[in-house]
Amino acid sequence: MARDLKRILYVEDETDIQTIAVTVLEGIGGYTVITCSSGAQAVAAAASADADLILLDVMMPGLDGPTTLKALREIPQTASTPVVFMTAKAQPNEIVHLRSLGALDVISKPFDPMTLPGEIGEIWRSRPNADKQTPSEQPAPSAPPPDTALAALYGRYTADLPGNIDEIDALWARLLSGSGNDPLALKSLHRALHSIAGSGETFGYTRLGQSAQALELALEPFLKSVIVPGEMLEPLSSMLDRVKRAAKTPDRPA
Repeated sequence: MARDLKRILYVEDETDIQTIAVTVLEGIGGYTVITCSSGAQAVAAAASADADLILLDVMMPGLDGPTTLKALREIPQTASTPVVFMTAKAQPNEIVHLRSLGALDVISKPFDPMTLPGEIGEIWRSRPNADKQTPSEQPAPSAPPPDTALAALYGRYTADLPGNIDEIDALWARLLSGSGNDPLALKSLHRALHSIAGSGETFGYTRLGQSAQALELALEPFLKSVIVPGEMLEPLSSMLDRVKRAAKTPDRPA
């Protein structure tokens, strides 16, 4: 008999995203969530997690999402466990590719925290052969997370944001000092922008998330050559200025 969705193995390296997702998945969805902050942790935890579903971030240091999925498929306990990917790069071709790897579906980041449990529940109910299982109730939610708990998460994100922007600014300064030729700074900058692109709108900074994603995508063509052409430094600097301006004020109150 098909299992009900009760336990989720959640793999996400971004602390802010992981925390708010777990808060709503447990508080609103009533699920038990086992968290891992890397693909390697997920592989280590897989055998004992007893998960009904794996919620798997795509872009992570070390083992990325697809590589982690491949490793999980080689573990008997997770060889056939349904998987949902989460990604900040939800382009149509990317979604098609991730589904071709065997994912039930793909959830885009940023996401609306309050609707995330319902979205995952709907994906679970729509999976192949779901209509053959004996109807049963979803796990009863615990008390919904109080407004104060969610406000604290938003407040922490806002408090940490200046430091994160300073880090991005410092990485850009390093890149400029090397006339665009600093592979480590370039990769670290791309990673930091990816983090902001995935979390900004979730925490009320829509313009910040969008401007960070625009700069992230603009840098991608140079990741293989690990050098930014000199003629691109000025337009990219202008894009960074938009990121910094957008970080000063959220688009909606926390």
